[in-house]
Amino acid sequence: MRRWSDADLFWIIQNGIRLTGMPSWKATISDEDTWKLVRFTHALPRLSAVAATQAAKSPEIAKSESDLQAYGKILYRQEGCFTCHRLNGEGGEGGPDLPLEGARGRTDEWIIGHFKDPAVYTPGSLMPAYDNLTDEQLTALTGFLQSQMGPSNR
Repeated sequence: MRRWSDADLFWIIQNGIRLTGMPSWKATISDEDTWKLVRFTHALPRLSAVAATQAAKSPEIAKSESDLQAYGKILYRQEGCFTCHRLNGEGGEGGPDLPLEGARGRTDEWIIGHFKDPAVYTPGSLMPAYDNLTDEQLTALTGFLQSQMGPSNR
């Protein structure tokens, strides 16, 4: 792989490249998280294909709550939650508006259980199960959503 400069990779991640399938992430990923992705991308050529795949599936996350929330924000986009749910005035309208759901005072445990099997927690729900996500991913996604919905119910 050609060695892109840090500035090149930052620009590509933020702005995308037309007609290549590389979207712009400027509206959803902070500058700080973009720089983390730049560093990760530079590490990829040094990793074997197996190691790179494993690293992408379970990135090492710092234990701070803000890093987990940043990872949760990435998962929110990556898993397509925004296609059905609205958050901060953006997103689809097929599912509940998430800040309104936050007003219901759901605990982290309830939200994680709902991700794993929505029909158990909300009979008749059209939401797919996210039982493919790891506990760490579910915790990160829940932390991000709770941070967007007001006071924590943890």
